[in-house]
Amino acid sequence: MGSGWGSSSGSVRERFEVTDGLVVRRVAADEVARFDALLDEHHWLGRGLVGEVVRQVAVINGEWVALVGWGSPAFQVSARDRWIGWSPEQRNRRLRFVANNQRFCVLPSGRVANLASATLAGALRSLPGDWDAMWGHPVVLAETFTDPARHRGGCYRAANFAMVGQTAGWRRANRTYVHHGQRKAVWVRELRRHSRQMLAGVFDHPVFTGHPRRKPIIDCNLLDFESDAGLLARLDRLPEHRSARGIRHSVSSILAVAIVATMSGAKSRTRPPASFG
Repeated sequence: MGSGWGSSSGSVRERFEVTDGLVVRRVAADEVARFDALLDEHHWLGRGLVGEVVRQVAVINGEWVALVGWGSPAFQVSARDRWIGWSPEQRNRRLRFVANNQRFCVLPSGRVANLASATLAGALRSLPGDWDAMWGHPVVLAETFTDPARHRGGCYRAANFAMVGQTAGWRRANRTYVHHGQRKAVWVRELRRHSRQMLAGVFDHPVFTGHPRRKPIIDCNLLDFESDAGLLARLDRLPEHRSARGIRHSVSSILAVAIVATMSGAKSRTRPPASFG
């Protein structure tokens, strides 16, 4: 976030409170240099966005009042990973569906009450569409880290982020980790209903595996597998027609794999959907 709030001009304060004319939009290609220069001038960390980047700007009547920079998420954060409940394998496969708010800077002309939380709310509403337009895949969770020595993260709390713990005080440098001891608060915000369950599900959610020619039929995480009336129990009732010699897998397990693959969008045994890759 910006280093301090300061004061603002009365005209901007009046426009925000009276017309509520705040618009948060994606930065155009010819505006990137201006965006980065303003971050260098007003944010204590400078531009520094990394990974898959989305830049957003908050505007009131044509005047830039805040900057929001998103990038790829941190690879490993214990507090976040415990909150999601995913395995290392699931994290490796689904991490790209998480966006990290790497920069949030309220410019001097926008330092008025409630503008920070209003900007975050607008940024979060447009983030999934902006991300898909830029990178061709969705994001379902937003994360960010705040330094308790600089601010308490009140605007994130007001924008319905939840603080789930602290970092361990490590940073990645030159493909290794260096301990700096500066623990930061970890905040997360679901961008869709049940984002957490989507990220930690046994099967990839249809949102993650969408394909114009292979559309999933159902979220396979919703299937009943293990109850007495579940899929496996029903398939176990089918007769075994094969010779006992050489059998390695039961009929029920083979059919269950085929059913789940079909419901996930597979149309051929030689071209499985992305969730089975």
